[in-house]
Amino acid sequence: MIWSAMHNIKYYIVYPTPMPSEQELLDRILNILKFKSKGMTITEISHVTNIHRNSIAKYLQVLLASGKVDVQLIGNAKVYTLSRRLPINSMLHCSPDLIVLLNQDRRIIQVNDKYLKYFNLDENDILNREINNPAIPVISDEIILPLIDRSIENGGSMQQGNDLCI
Repeated sequence: MIWSAMHNIKYYIVYPTPMPSEQELLDRILNILKFKSKGMTITEISHVTNIHRNSIAKYLQVLLASGKVDVQLIGNAKVYTLSRRLPINSMLHCSPDLIVLLNQDRRIIQVNDKYLKYFNLDENDILNREINNPAIPVISDEIILPLIDRSIENGGSMQQGNDLCI
């Protein structure tokens, strides 16, 4: 007791702070990059956020995959900047055209509102369906299916006149 009375011991109670969600961290990184037009490296972002560089690298990969950031290799460094591309979702909903996006397996992965409204469909009725399903207007047409197949085989797009782009 005498020993502890002679020393000035301070006690601190530390309450755990809640970890920010992944979305909050992604938004934070995007906000930081917003003010750095020339971009930043993983290490620079790590220093600003006080988050380990391995975690920052993981979050940047998520942002890169979602199209929100771009990466440029400068020497040994990867420099990340905000993407200047328009997200495909924005293009889908702004277009006056009827648009259906397909994957390599001939399944519908996205469709715009104009298509749904024109054919009076619900998104759940056609998403993840194969295009040869007769319930899918226009796409399941026997004239269009071979064009889609040929386009998928060629790995690109084709045009038939000025009206059909696959």
